[in-house]
Amino acid sequence: MRKQFSTDDRLSKNTSKVIEEGRRLREKNIVFYYMPFERPCITVIASRKVGKSNMRNKLKRWAKEKYRLERNTLQNYATVVIFKPGAAQYDHGEVDHIIDKLWQRAGIIK
Repeated sequence: MRKQFSTDDRLSKNTSKVIEEGRRLREKNIVFYYMPFERPCITVIASRKVGKSNMRNKLKRWAKEKYRLERNTLQNYATVVIFKPGAAQYDHGEVDHIIDKLWQRAGIIK
């Protein structure tokens, strides 16, 4: 198992396609888009409205870490996680729980 979050794990060029054509779920202040893809990959977005840069980066790090730990149990889907204003109030455990709940609702976990 790879331990790092590599460039293969990133969804770079198809982010807008997933947002436009994929399915959408929402849980509290986190919006989740997903669609079938050739491999599991993720993009995490947090706008300036979420908070200061350290909080935005912390939220993105937590989401990427959750993906990195669970990537072997995920099906081949491209996912986009968008943090909305108010998401800065969550701690690491809440972000993990919400993302896990969204994956289960989407049926992405094997």
